[in-house]
Amino acid sequence: MIDKARTSLSELRGELQVRLDAEGVEWTPGRLACLLSSVNAPGGGLIVCLAGLFTGGYRSSNSSADLARAPTETAVEHAARVYLAWSGFRDEIERERAAPGVAERIAAMRSTGFCRFHGRTRPRGGGGGGGDAATAAAPAPVCWLRPALHRIDEHPHATSILYHDLVEEGAALTDAAAAAVGAPLGGSFSVVYDRAGLGLWQGRRNAAQCRALIAQHAETAEVFVRMYYSRVGGDVYIVNAGLLFWACYQLCSPLLPAEMRSRLSVLRSPGDLCEHIDPAQMPPVYAAQMGGGSRLSSSSTAAAAAAAAAQNDRSNPGKHN
Repeated sequence: MIDKARTSLSELRGELQVRLDAEGVEWTPGRLACLLSSVNAPGGGLIVCLAGLFTGGYRSSNSSADLARAPTETAVEHAARVYLAWSGFRDEIERERAAPGVAERIAAMRSTGFCRFHGRTRPRGGGGGGGDAATAAAPAPVCWLRPALHRIDEHPHATSILYHDLVEEGAALTDAAAAAVGAPLGGSFSVVYDRAGLGLWQGRRNAAQCRALIAQHAETAEVFVRMYYSRVGGDVYIVNAGLLFWACYQLCSPLLPAEMRSRLSVLRSPGDLCEHIDPAQMPPVYAAQMGGGSRLSSSSTAAAAAAAAAQNDRSNPGKHN
């Protein structure tokens, strides 16, 4: 629990705002709510350890260890230290973004459409800000992730900047959706993870890049955990997983924590998404696969089919002569 004698999130947030204002750093209410809700969440040390196991680069002395909460430190004091560390990281990546060619590399990766935010889920319970009735009525923004379209970029900073941008975009959309219905800020967005076209070679390249990024940012692992822990705690829908993946999940799912199982859905077909996301809230390339019917008008179905064909052409440039 965060400071048992001071359970008011607004009180904690007010004190944190005063501290950050004194330091002259920019903040938003959603960021502060997210940080205060996750400042005591487990995982920071584990992520650093896993980074070492994956890369062989574990170092016993690192900045994440320095960010561990001291026994005499209050939640607000600890949150302020974490936020200032994140603010320093953000300033660093902005300097890296200004380097020649970096912005162009980021734009090129975005243009593939491998990751984009579009639409919202159907209203569901849960959320990261407070868990009351307003939260249950707040639909979550959806991040549509298709790793087969990802263009691997070997630049040491461009990919990490892009991923940071995407999480920040999701956080802003999540807070906007919550504010629209009067729900607490600092909640999470949902993810549709589409494995369509993801072959072994592409999968291995993506995994290798993830390991490299973990190693690159191992020293700031706890900063990321504290700043974004509740942002990525939403529902995850895996589609086009294939029979082998689906069978493996059925074997392993009993070993997962109950909370994780409740948030993770492995769907046999994209059509099963309709239970969670209205087709009108899906990108056209997915809405076209729903078959129209009463859920989509004939005009919107035709438009969705055309958009799907255009996306297919972009994904397979060698298809036409």
